[in-house]
Amino acid sequence: ERIKKENAKIEPTPEDRKPVDGDIVIIDFETYEEDKPLDFKGKDIEIALGEGQSLKEFEDIIKSLKPGEKGEGEVPFPEDFINPDIAGKTLVMKVHLKNIKERKLPTEEELVEIYKLNSVDDLRENIKKSLLNFKESIEKSVVQEKILEELLSKVDFPIPESLIEDHLNYLIEREKQMLEQKGKRLSLSDEELKEKYKEEAKRLAKGHLLLLEIAKKEELTVTDSDFYKEFLKEAIQLGVTIDKVREYYERNNLMQALRDRILVDKAIEKLYEYANIEEVEEHELEEETGDKVESEEKEEAKAEETQKESDEASKEPEETKQS
Repeated sequence: ERIKKENAKIEPTPEDRKPVDGDIVIIDFETYEEDKPLDFKGKDIEIALGEGQSLKEFEDIIKSLKPGEKGEGEVPFPEDFINPDIAGKTLVMKVHLKNIKERKLPTEEELVEIYKLNSVDDLRENIKKSLLNFKESIEKSVVQEKILEELLSKVDFPIPESLIEDHLNYLIEREKQMLEQKGKRLSLSDEELKEKYKEEAKRLAKGHLLLLEIAKKEELTVTDSDFYKEFLKEAIQLGVTIDKVREYYERNNLMQALRDRILVDKAIEKLYEYANIEEVEEHELEEETGDKVESEEKEEAKAEETQKESDEASKEPEETKQS
């Protein structure tokens, strides 16, 4: 179903009906407080219903309309809404539903053509292989992390403060991005964030240095092909040319950082090859694998818990998700 959704065609719905979860709607909206218009409005906004992009009460207004119709209703905004001027308030939102689009999922036969395969059986076999490869990569990652943690517990050496600071900034920025994707903003101060991630930043920096030293002892190198693979991966993700990615790294003096990142990856791979891996009970490995797969969700939940704890302590509104 995920593959079908990724390859779905978005088309205007032919029926004169109200939208439902799964539909994509095009709307204009305005916000009012006691009949006074506020500077929180939008025109030709595209929203996928039922996917957590908007407040439920706001989507309920949209779902009550047919294309061309206008409607309004009261929407309670949470205390941590991203716009502090309306956070915690219940306001009137007026909506003009302009269009409804729906996803047309491809059949298995159409997927065969899309992926240039020979038959539906080939398609199913490819999906099966892809899932097995994903499971194996997660299991391998779990083992690699265990190996690195064991090594880190046995060695001690000074870590440059600048490297710790780099990892600290990365962790803080990652939390900000996770919250912003949900329409939220951190309420913790810079000092509180640094205290929260201090130990993890030290651990990451220590692991980084250890792996670079292993790469040096193993005489691991970074080739032009290695750089090309990284540039290609980012180019695909960003939808730009490989030359654009390369130019960005060179212009911002990031080639050395990229080289170190590739060496770190090669070093952890080498550790995996050398390690005397003990047999792990299947259920134990599956449990750890499940934890790894859900790690991003746990990070997001952790970030939200931090938000709530801060709210209870300070009683000051944070900023969260827009409608």
